[in-house]
Amino acid sequence: MMGLRHCHFFAVCDGHGTNGREVSAFLKHRLPQIIETNLKTNLAGHDLSTYPRLQAIEQAFLEGFEQTNKEVGTMGTDVRFSGSTCVSMLTYGKQLYIANVGDSRAILIS
Repeated sequence: MMGLRHCHFFAVCDGHGTNGREVSAFLKHRLPQIIETNLKTNLAGHDLSTYPRLQAIEQAFLEGFEQTNKEVGTMGTDVRFSGSTCVSMLTYGKQLYIANVGDSRAILIS
């Protein structure tokens, strides 16, 4: 992600409803692209010697999920009764950022 060896994005998308498979497949393809674009914007000028502000990462996730949700509505598939939950994780060096949409959750066990 972003051409950085120490930055990785992962997501698990669980589709539901008649066209849930198509929605989760769309998310799998599009969400990482949108999150990466938002991170590049929000971290512009950030020197890579320190961790970014939590607000910059949080904003990239919020805007990314909002934009992806809008695109799902225009993907040409009937999504009135279909959708997908999503649990995503961004690693940035030794920092871990987790976000979810819907009723899927991530559990960190050490």
